[in-house]
Amino acid sequence: MRKFLHLPGALVSCALLIIVACSTNEAMKYRYETEKKYTQAERMAADLEIKPELTTPDQVRKLRIAYAEAADQAFEGLRNVDSSLYRTEFSELSTLAFRSTMRVCQLFFSDRKYDTCVTLIDHLMQKAALSRGERMTATVQYGQALQATGQWDSALATYNYAIETYYPPIDDQGGVVQNLFDLPVLKFQIASMTRDSAMAVRFADQAEDYYRRIVNEYPKTKMATGAHANLARLYYDTRRWPRSIAELRQLTDTTGQTILDARLRVADIYAVHLEKPDTALALYEDIYTDLSGRDTLYRPLILFKESLAQMQKDQYEAARRTLVDLQDRYPGYYLANAQAQYLKARSFDLEGNWERAETEYKYLIEQYDGSAEAMSTHLYLARKLKDMGRTDESNLWYQRAEDYFDEVASRGSGTEVEGKALMFKAELYRELKQWPQAAETLTEIYTKFPRTDIGRKAIVTAAQVYRDRLKQPATADSLIAAAKAAITKPEPEPDWEETRQ
Repeated sequence: MRKFLHLPGALVSCALLIIVACSTNEAMKYRYETEKKYTQAERMAADLEIKPELTTPDQVRKLRIAYAEAADQAFEGLRNVDSSLYRTEFSELSTLAFRSTMRVCQLFFSDRKYDTCVTLIDHLMQKAALSRGERMTATVQYGQALQATGQWDSALATYNYAIETYYPPIDDQGGVVQNLFDLPVLKFQIASMTRDSAMAVRFADQAEDYYRRIVNEYPKTKMATGAHANLARLYYDTRRWPRSIAELRQLTDTTGQTILDARLRVADIYAVHLEKPDTALALYEDIYTDLSGRDTLYRPLILFKESLAQMQKDQYEAARRTLVDLQDRYPGYYLANAQAQYLKARSFDLEGNWERAETEYKYLIEQYDGSAEAMSTHLYLARKLKDMGRTDESNLWYQRAEDYFDEVASRGSGTEVEGKALMFKAELYRELKQWPQAAETLTEIYTKFPRTDIGRKAIVTAAQVYRDRLKQPATADSLIAAAKAAITKPEPEPDWEETRQ
């Protein structure tokens, strides 16, 4: 600056303007180059999403590199741009750094490189000037990455910080940050699934208080509706049926009527859990009458549910008539849903007509090959014949079941079908008290499907087998730690259509 002191005032001003302009252009250049790289990566991602089944590991690697290059460019800009002088450009670079880093972490997460995600998100939160919404998302993702590495205590501390710091859980545009919104119920589900009853009770109370606060402070908003839904799920999971029903009835449409899915769930609770089939049947009938437009697609489902309620009343012949009506009016639904055929066989079974029931069970196996019902029926027939004293036939069915599960798993290799088949195989080993084989199979399921519902259930069950049957508590504890690491989002809604043997 000393050399400028000998210049006329106008020339000094001109020189300073040139310097500032060049600096501004440099800041804009960083922003432009970063946005260019990020847009190119987004286009690559869009191309791959058109036919995800054809995506190769090499393409995913190139996509990750593309997002990483955009992130690197953004961070270089953040290092070289003065945030006090060029707030707009610094803010834009921070947003691009956030988006690129989150994309890179998604890809690393899918590749189980969780430690890398922890490092990247930590770097992002230290170097970028994130908006409130961006920081909320990054904090939750940071907790999930910590959890996935097995650092449950650190993850829990991060979750608690996010819940307390970012209330209400809405972003800069007023939208709900769903991952943060679901954290209280997620904490409860982790404790519940891993059989930590004391922690589950504590987290259930915390979740209830959190969502009640939202309902009270933000009534008649989408956030309040989401809170009612999470409370309904929480009460369902803790077997508080009347409270779950009360929350479900708060889920209304624009006319003030309870939405269809919620009405069906209420009827299901009455039928299955409160054992009030008459109430359930009346509710199903009302729902059926009210169906119109696209909702008429629910008609076969409701007929099936009515047959379930009739079974609850021990009205087996009436249930079969409903199923025949279902088959006649909606043959496609019947052919696509093994549950209906299972229910027909079950009605004869409970009625005491074993000869006819056995025929219907075997028809189910033939007609619905590969279904969960066909697999469960293999086990049921083996168990039933054993109870009837038909030992040789029972042993034959157990062998058939094991072979069948292997066959189905092979056909569905890498898919949910394989996971289900292996779960039935593990159940077979447990029935036969072949505990090492059961534990090995359950662990295999988790290894193949670690972040799925079936994988998480398998690892928890494996831990129980190791602790209670094989007397290996250290192995059980390590598996429970793995289970905690695997649960990074709330479980889906309960399967309201499920049947029970």
